[in-house]
Order: sequence, then C-alpha cells, then structure tokens
Amino acid sequence: MTSLDAPSPPVTVRTEAQTARSERLRMLLRSKTVLIGLVVVGFWILCAILPDLLAPHDPIFDNQFEPNLSPTREFPFGTDTNGRDILSRVLAGSRNVLLIAPAATLLGTVVGTILGLVTGYFRGLVDDVAGRAIDAIMALPLIITAILIVTAIGKTGTWVVIVIIGLTFAPVVSRTVRAAVLAEGELDYVQASRLRGERSPYIMFAEILPNVMSPVVVEFTVRLGYAIFTVASLTFIGFGVAPPSPDWAAQINQYWTLIDPYWWMTFFPALAIASLVVAVNLVADGVREVYER
Repeated sequence: MTSLDAPSPPVTVRTEAQTARSERLRMLLRSKTVLIGLVVVGFWILCAILPDLLAPHDPIFDNQFEPNLSPTREFPFGTDTNGRDILSRVLAGSRNVLLIAPAATLLGTVVGTILGLVTGYFRGLVDDVAGRAIDAIMALPLIITAILIVTAIGKTGTWVVIVIIGLTFAPVVSRTVRAAVLAEGELDYVQASRLRGERSPYIMFAEILPNVMSPVVVEFTVRLGYAIFTVASLTFIGFGVAPPSPDWAAQINQYWTLIDPYWWMTFFPALAIASLVVAVNLVADGVREVYER
C-alpha cells in the first residue's frame, strides 16, 4: 500500500460552542481579579479538605494552652476561653460552609433553571400561577424567608439547611432563566423544532437550555456568595452547627459577647468569612463580565 492509499487521520472539528467556551475560559484566566478570587477560594477548599495537615494544633480537643491569650508570635490569632488555638480553628472552620453553600447553590440553580424553562416556555396560566408564587416568596428578604422556614420546620442539620437555602434561591434563578427562555422562544430554531413535532421536554432541555447556559452560570456564581453569607447567618443565630465545632459563624456566635476585651476570638473568624465571600464575588464579577458580553 502506498502512502497515497494510507487512511488519513481523523480531523477534529471544533464546534462554535466549544470555541466560545475556550475563549471564555482564556478570558477568565487572564483576569487578575478572577485569579485572586480563585487562589483565596482554593486556599479555603484546601483547608476544608486537609485541616489536620494545615492546622498547627487540634482545633477541637487541644485545649492545653493558656486561655484568653491575645495574638502572639506563638499564637498569631490568640487562644479562646478554653485554651484552644484560634488559628487552628479558623483554618479548620471552612469545611461546613464549603459543604453547605455550594450544594445549596447547585440545588437552587437546578430547581430554578427547570422552573424558568417551564414558565418561560409554556407561558400562559402556568407562567401566571408560578409567577404569583415566586412574587410571594421574593416579597421577603431571602435570609428572613430561610429563617421562617427553618423555624416552621423545627429541625436543623446540614441537609435541612441545604434544601432550605436551595429552595429559597430557586425563585430568583428562575426569574433570570425565564427571561432568557422568553427571548429564545421567539427564535427560528425553536419554531422549527415545534414544526418538526418535537416534544416540549426535548425542546426545552435539548434545544433551549444549551443556549441559556450563560445566565445560568452567572446566577450560580453570584448565588454562591449569597449562600455563604446565608449559611453563616443561620449558624450565627443557632440554626447551624453548634460548638465545639470550629465553624466560623459558630465561633462568632460563641464569643461575640466577649468582643470587649477579647476581640480576636470573633475578629479572625469574621475575617475568614469576609475573605471567602469577597473572593467568590471577585470570581462572580469576572464570570458575569465574560458571559454577559
């Protein structure tokens, strides 16, 4: 067989969607604010995964040190009333919020996307009924709604908080997705799918959904910052994990009455929460700028 008869290697053709995703990724990685946010978030994720490796002391049971020590060279964040190293507790305190917040945000994004697809596609009575329910839920601030639901249920726990925050975020996400679906529904490809006799679920999830993923991604990143703040707020008022957990909000809840003179017991956990929220918002701002061009 001559070289002319040899089969040619397969040619990989990049679709327009793949090219767009690659370009967006490059733009995100070129953004200094996004990179800073990713570094901070990555640091706290590492702390959540490997707290025993990074924390110099046991954050829960190592209470052999002198209590109420202000920050020193040996204890940069000081010690608490039980003689535990606050630096170790701060480094180990990200696990709870980084478990609940992303899971709740993912749940809220999935439920909100489905709801937005259904209301935006069918419109009419379905849209009117769902819209009134969404208006009622959004009439109150999200944190107040979450507190009311937790109080009504009378139960707390990781999965309860995840479900409540997720369902609280779903109406907000659905509004954004619905607006995008209404715009897509007027385009030719949707009308062509209907003329071909395609079923509504196929049109919604196979035809429309891929074209409204940009606002979905933006909503996920934006809601993640709100979720972190909501988880911390619920834990602070007693609806989350309880001491002796090193959770940041639990530490603030435990020591906020001692802020004068033991300011370091609440300052450093609060600073950790602020750093994570700001980092997530930096990433969210970069994602919004890239995907909404």
